[in-house]
Amino acid sequence: MRRNQLFFFAQVVLMILTACSLRGQAFSIQISMDSSLQNYRYAVLSFQQGFGLVVRDTARLGTDGARFTGLLEEPVLATLKLYRDSTYTNPWFCIFGFYDDSVSLHCSPGRRILVQGSATQEAILTHSENVRVNEALRKTGAGVSLRTLEDVFITSHPASPYSLLLFKKYAQQIRDDSLLAARFKQLSTSLRQGPTGRWVEQQRLLLKQQDRGQRAPDFSLPDAQGRMVSLSDFRGKYVLLEFWSTTCRPCLEEIPQLAILKLALKDRNFEIVSVSLDTKAYKSNWLRMIDTRKMHWVHLGDGKGFANKAAVLYGIKGIPQNFLLDPNGTILSTNLSGKAMKDIIVGVVEASAKRQ
Repeated sequence: MRRNQLFFFAQVVLMILTACSLRGQAFSIQISMDSSLQNYRYAVLSFQQGFGLVVRDTARLGTDGARFTGLLEEPVLATLKLYRDSTYTNPWFCIFGFYDDSVSLHCSPGRRILVQGSATQEAILTHSENVRVNEALRKTGAGVSLRTLEDVFITSHPASPYSLLLFKKYAQQIRDDSLLAARFKQLSTSLRQGPTGRWVEQQRLLLKQQDRGQRAPDFSLPDAQGRMVSLSDFRGKYVLLEFWSTTCRPCLEEIPQLAILKLALKDRNFEIVSVSLDTKAYKSNWLRMIDTRKMHWVHLGDGKGFANKAAVLYGIKGIPQNFLLDPNGTILSTNLSGKAMKDIIVGVVEASAKRQ
């Protein structure tokens, strides 16, 4: 295996790709450091299998560096950070990848690392070079989208652990159970057996429950004044159930259209129910934005971010997302946006009013 040197700039997070079989594949990461980094005393490794909880491991750095070992069920993205003391502030960090090899990593100043023993790193570097070339071509109008380039990699390398990681990059954004299954089937059988495979099956069941024609799951959350409000309180009205946060730029871009929609249907049996996925730290921002942006509709939130009760119930992993419900609470449509959102909803509500 040849040694590869990567140069990363400040604010770039170190990610480690480790891998395993369904029974658990052993991994080994040997960390060494340049003499100029010998004042770092602790190394922290964190990763997430599938879409589950984040696992963290800490090792004290000695003269021979540090070593991490363990078992994993599938390739993971992990973060390695080096700290000078137990206050765990101002870390040094970088990025590399591996699958089922024993990998050594040498850390140097300037966010530089030397990786040895990683076939997966070779795949990442090759793909990164293809991305760089493609970006140059796109400036001339001859390239393809990054998503297309990544899809080509997956279909060309179905057994590569990096293909699983590319699949995971977009999986949570897919809201169609058949499409999710088709995308996942592009991967080799061995890659489909781990935690991500189990998540895909669970997600498909959840998405089927949210298909058009299905009853929207009910929930209760506090509103901006702290009063408990249930989705079922709005039965008898058309409802646009909107998931958003004050830190989500695409969400903020939708606010003017939502305001126009609310005004256009102010005398109809229609309501917007916005569920904030802001954490408690952003509660003041949430309340202030409701006021300054004149968002005169229903606002709910519990300050738990993506662990919000409704977000978990609806499988929300990315925002903005929305669901249009009829007066019986049946899902009519999902993920409407822009002017088309207003035109579609106004058309549905107005047509219903004419039939009455």
